[in-house]
Amino acid sequence: MRSITQHYEGKNIYTRPLQGKPYYRNSGIIYAVDRSGNKYSVARVDLERFDDQNFQYVFTPDWDTIDSLPTSIFQGIHGLDMSMRLERYYRVNMMPYFISERTPSEKREDLWELLEEVGLDYYDRFEWLLRTNMRCGTDNLIVERADAAQN
Repeated sequence: MRSITQHYEGKNIYTRPLQGKPYYRNSGIIYAVDRSGNKYSVARVDLERFDDQNFQYVFTPDWDTIDSLPTSIFQGIHGLDMSMRLERYYRVNMMPYFISERTPSEKREDLWELLEEVGLDYYDRFEWLLRTNMRCGTDNLIVERADAAQN
């Protein structure tokens, strides 16, 4: 088991964390689900918005849980190089692949019906992801809203 990289400087503007204090944060927990329906918390994902119209997604893996799971349950988080074993992964001013593959695009024909089904009257992919229990067909990961106590 390799150590966790805690002080990693992103190599470009899309992986280098924003500075300052966000005025808004929305959070979810990423769970791996086994065949019996047991859920294992493998990461937290936060959407942070800043005053200068910038935003970032922050993925915080739970390496203790990840290291204990067999590959039949957890193979990684799409779009993140888990072999780097970072304490946090940042995606700045861009939609992470993990989220875009799980949410409807703005060009989807039935977009407004999908939004209405979860009580949204505006297009917000991350909020939609937190309100739905749909699963991506490429893995066994789900995302649920983080409890207020976890924020």
